[in-house]
Amino acid sequence: MAGEQARDFGPALLYIIGGILFLVSGCMAIMGVAPLSYLSIQQLVTLTLLIAGIILIAFGALGLSATVGSAAALTVGLLVFLVASTGFLVPTVGLQKTEVKTITASEAPNVDTLRLYCATGMGAIHIDTTQDQSIRCRITFKTGKGLKTKFNYQVLGSTLIVNASADTAEIDVSVGRGLAYEIRRGTGFGGVDVKIADTAQIRDLSLETGFGAISLELKVVELRKDASVVASTGFGSINAKIMVKEPIGCQISVDTGFGDVDLESLGGFTRMGRTLISENYQHAQHKLLVSLDTGFGSVDVEARLLQ
Repeated sequence: MAGEQARDFGPALLYIIGGILFLVSGCMAIMGVAPLSYLSIQQLVTLTLLIAGIILIAFGALGLSATVGSAAALTVGLLVFLVASTGFLVPTVGLQKTEVKTITASEAPNVDTLRLYCATGMGAIHIDTTQDQSIRCRITFKTGKGLKTKFNYQVLGSTLIVNASADTAEIDVSVGRGLAYEIRRGTGFGGVDVKIADTAQIRDLSLETGFGAISLELKVVELRKDASVVASTGFGSINAKIMVKEPIGCQISVDTGFGDVDLESLGGFTRMGRTLISENYQHAQHKLLVSLDTGFGSVDVEARLLQ
């Protein structure tokens, strides 16, 4: 009896997993999300083999059986999911609704710090600086009709606090220059792209995604106290370009569970294992600590110390 129950449970589980993969694939296609668009065909095939191997090992360890139909459902679901993750099924119409929220300098006149909390369950997040001196922060939601977004802000003393979130949306953020940035950003399913240049007062920057790539371009020319940058993804690559100017010290630490690590110094950094350390780090008055972590994916870093 126990053997029959196991045989019945195995095929049902495969059908359930296959069905979930189809549902997630459809959601990605509708929302235009492509978290694995950076993968080559060879990497995609390798990933398929790894996932299939893990499932087979799990079924063998649990003593579960499978039928031809359930195995085929899982295989097709896995293939469709991986193809959808590359963006092949993304419709050209894209997201249909755009909402723009802008906080101007007149609405927040006496602030020197921007504290931003930004999150979405599914969708990419982009952040960049703007040359427009009249803007403190601008949030652009790209989402579907009928889907809700959340946005609010308040000024506490000299700090502008902004909260922006959505269950499903692509979120673009433009931040004004001349502010100290404290940013917490996360997405469950989608990429994170951040480009902050010529900032003098970065304090803390935290970027997280469960499933998707992270791209980080950062140029720091001055620090008034130590600062930290943390980028973490469970499944996806991390590409980072870090530039700091003397006399700032910088340490970049990398960790990956499964994937290649490429650390390149373009001048002024020394590699020690999976860490890049600026030559002035030990004697620097203020330091920038960067931590890059991925569970499954490659990490590419370029670092330069500017004179």
